[in-house]
Amino acid sequence: MHSTMPSKEDFIGLTSEHIHDLVYEKRLNMSLLLNGTRRWYIAEHFDAPPKNSDYFQHYLETTLLKLSELLTMLAEHGIYRVFIPVYSWHQPQRN
Repeated sequence: MHSTMPSKEDFIGLTSEHIHDLVYEKRLNMSLLLNGTRRWYIAEHFDAPPKNSDYFQHYLETTLLKLSELLTMLAEHGIYRVFIPVYSWHQPQRN
């Protein structure tokens, strides 16, 4: 059965369960490209760029936690499959 999509205003007011019902039946796939996580973390946790890499463990834990929250939200809203490339051409030039 074909249903019409709600307006933007109506959609914003829907529950996660209702959004899941609308979205999941479409079997949508998403490619999630993560870039700038270190810049985000440093902007959120420091007043100036760090002088050493002592922050790195907390940065990794925080980034993975936020990624987990994002993937959970996408699943709760009915996204069928998420692809997350984990390597870029710039990686060999980084520490």
